[in-house]
Amino acid sequence: AQFLADRVPDFISCDVEGASCELGITIMQSDWRPKVLCVEHDGRGVEIMQVAKKHGYKAIEMNTENLILAR
Repeated sequence: AQFLADRVPDFISCDVEGASCELGITIMQSDWRPKVLCVEHDGRGVEIMQVAKKHGYKAIEMNTENLILAR
């Protein structure tokens, strides 16, 4: 809020060693949701996708480290 005021970014990348999944899920559940979200999934892709689908996100790419979601 300090830097973006009321603007929502188009893209957010969550890579915060050990808390990326929680941060990604929190962002998806908030009113402050970007069009594209990249989450370091830490093997929790299924859990992230369950939340993502509820909030209008679809997986557009997944590799061994990251899950990229778009709405």
